[in-house]
Parts: sequence; C-alpha cells; structure tokens
Amino acid sequence: MDPATTPDPGPDTAAEQRVFDAVAAGRDELVGLAATLIGFDTVTREGRGQARQERELQEYLAGQLREAGAEIDLWEPAPGSVAGSRQVPADLDWAGYPQLLARIPG
Repeated sequence: MDPATTPDPGPDTAAEQRVFDAVAAGRDELVGLAATLIGFDTVTREGRGQARQERELQEYLAGQLREAGAEIDLWEPAPGSVAGSRQVPADLDWAGYPQLLARIPG
C-alpha cells in the first residue's frame, strides 16, 4: 500500500479521539493565533540588525500566557549579563530583544 494514498484510519483509542475532537473544536482559534503570530515582523536582515517587532511579539505572547494563568517574566538582558556564555555569541546585543519566561503553577 502507498502511504500517500492510504486513508488515515483516525484515532485508535478514546483518549486519541478526545484529542482529535479538541483540536477540531479549537481549529479556528488555532488558525487565528498562528496568523497573528506570523503577522509579527521578526525577520532580521544582515545579521542581527534591527529588532523590528520582537518586543511587540513578546508582549503579545506574555499577555496571552498571563490570560491563561501563567506567571510572566519579560525582561531585556543587561549588556554583558551573559558575557562568556558558550550559548551566546560574544557580539550579541540584547537591545530590543526581550526574553520571555512563563510559568504555569501546578
């Protein structure tokens, strides 16, 4: 059988069916969220460059997460605060690039 032409048999268990149903029920909301997130211009050109809408995106996400009950920390790292880290390029400037941490209690 060719997997490309074989019909999807659907969920195997009741738990899988509940997931399928939940995704189907929230489809419009999920598509709307994806469209909103894609709409933020966060593309950098010529290296790191201008921050564009990075801050607006992070603030939007923080608001969405806060509404969902998350505790939010949104900050812009101070110059040199991560200096020497193997995970951060030495010439990285955090200006205009806030970082978002969300914690959902429980």
